[in-house]
Order: sequence, then structure tokens, then C-alpha cells
Amino acid sequence: MNLDDLDREVRDSLHAHAQEAPDGSGTLDAVRARSRRLRVRHRAGMAGIAAAVAVAVAVGTPYVLTAARHTGHALNPAAQGATTTTPTITATSPPAATSAPVPDRASRVALGAPAFTPVAFPMNPTFTPAGLPKPTEGKTVGQVRLVYSSANSNKFLMASVNDTTVPVDPSGATHKSTTVNGHPATIYTGSIDGQSGGVLIEWKLHGKWVAVQAHGLTSSQVKQYANGLVERPHTPGALTFKLTLAPHGYQVAFQEFDQESTGTETVFLLSAPDQLGDQGTDDAVGLVIRPSLETEAAGTPITVGGYPAKINEDAGQVTVYVLRPNFVYAVHEPVNGPLSNADLIRVAAAVSPTS
Repeated sequence: MNLDDLDREVRDSLHAHAQEAPDGSGTLDAVRARSRRLRVRHRAGMAGIAAAVAVAVAVGTPYVLTAARHTGHALNPAAQGATTTTPTITATSPPAATSAPVPDRASRVALGAPAFTPVAFPMNPTFTPAGLPKPTEGKTVGQVRLVYSSANSNKFLMASVNDTTVPVDPSGATHKSTTVNGHPATIYTGSIDGQSGGVLIEWKLHGKWVAVQAHGLTSSQVKQYANGLVERPHTPGALTFKLTLAPHGYQVAFQEFDQESTGTETVFLLSAPDQLGDQGTDDAVGLVIRPSLETEAAGTPITVGGYPAKINEDAGQVTVYVLRPNFVYAVHEPVNGPLSNADLIRVAAAVSPTS
């Protein structure tokens, strides 16, 4: 399943959940605002939004990965200059009679201390409208973004730097020419993606398209934010997890911290450096953190890091679910992925909460 397939699945789920209120919202306006924000983020290519609307794509099916054929050679950890740890990996009860064996493979990449570059939005805001929550960084193919969003606010803003124009439908909005820091720009106000009350400013900068899209804010506030973006990287916020072991040399291919639901839900993907632009690569390992995984987990019982866990193969993915209290997560890869089952379990054991 690639991002286009996910796009359709998420759209269906968003429509189905559009009238469901997030915890603590309390008003129909807040529900509609949340639905509007989700649509904006979804259209921007944020595949990780599946986690926020309980679409079990990120672990049950490959949300950016496919199980295409791949051949490779196992790497020698010593040759890579990497060290590995041996966390607790204990098989518990025998698999049920109906459990299918989980396919295995030899690792073709060594494990070591993570050395990936944190996702940083390439521009830094010097003005932020009042009432917006603290932003989070996100990344997908062809886009890096800074997202201000929460379940308890009707205000939403997303700044993005893109390889192409932003994939939105402004046909229901009025538009006019303007400038952002001296660069020609277009500002749209009105119905954007079929949702009223939207504002979008887009301009070209150094061969990239920069966009600021918002709801619940005035056009003057959005333009002031756009004019306040300076060309230096934003300091990344902290991750929602700690990771002490990762495939050697792998970098962030996808990142999304969703704050639209109760708590923060995370979708995170590491990929081989030469595969970051390939949505269908097998050379990737993903992490999903969300409470609902506890009820979704299926497979052969094991113990990971002292916590109950399960390992499962389904829809072209091998997934290790770790049922840690108050921190339920899953680590997954394609069936032709870069790690053996044992090494995938070691990565799972190397994940922990930040506090």
C-alpha cells in the first residue's frame, strides 16, 4: 500500500469519524474544527494521520511500505563500527494451533546507536498568533512541516516547505496576489478543500514552494506569520520516545506527532539513506505509538524488555507489539525488510517513553 492507497483509506475514515467529538471538546464547533484540521493535514500528505483516526494501517498494513522483492547481503556489525545490545527477548507460551509461523530473514543491516538527523523545519517563525499550541515537526516524501494543532483548540496552522505546490482545492476561495518578504505570493481566503473559513498563502522560495494554511485565524494573522518566517532552521521539539538501537545509517523518512486525539500519537519511520524518497522501499523500519494497539495486537506471545508482547505477520508486514502499561507501541517492517525477527525485537526493546 502506497501513500495514494492510504490517502483513499484515510479519507473514508475521516468522513466516518467527522462527527465524533475528541475527548474534552464539548462543542459542535470544536468537533467541526477538528474534522477540518484533519482534512487539511491529510491533504498535505500526512499519512500518519491514520493513527489519529484509528485506522490500523500503520501496523496492520504497510502504510508507506510494500512487500516488493528485495535481495541483499547481511552486513557485519564489526565492519560497520556499530555495537549491539541484547535486551530481554523471551518466548512465552507456545503459539496457538491457529497461529501461522512468522517468516524470518537474515539481517542485511547492522544495529547500533541511532545517528539520524532530527527533523527540523527549515524556516523559523518569529511571530505566532495567540492561542496556538506548541508546534510539532513532521515529514513525508517531498514535504517538511510545522504543525500547530490540538484537540482542545479551534485554531489550526500548518507551515510547510514542499517540492511541489500544496495539494489543496482552493476553488471555493477568493484569491489575490500579494508578497511575502518581497517574494510574489498568492493568498486564498474562504472555502479551501470544501471547508469554509480557511486561509492559505503560497509562494516560491529557492526552488521550493512554501505554504501557510490555517483555520480559526484571520488572513492578516496568517500573513503576519508568513512574513515572520526567517531562513534558518527551527529548533526541533523533543521526540515522544527514546530509541537506543536502530539500523545503522538509517534516517527519518516519515514523522508525525498527532495531538488531535487524547494524548499524542506517533508514527515514525526510518529508512536507508538512498531510499528516503521511495514510498515502496523494503529498507525501512517503523514505529507506531498509540493506546488502541493494545486491543489490535495479535500474534505469537513473547516478552520484550520484561513486558508482554506479540509478534505477527500480516498484509506484508512483520510487527512486534509491546504492551507496556501507559506506553503501548509497535515496531514493524516489510516481510522482506532489513532486519531478522530477532533484530526487530531488539529494536522494539530499545524503545521507551521520554519520561
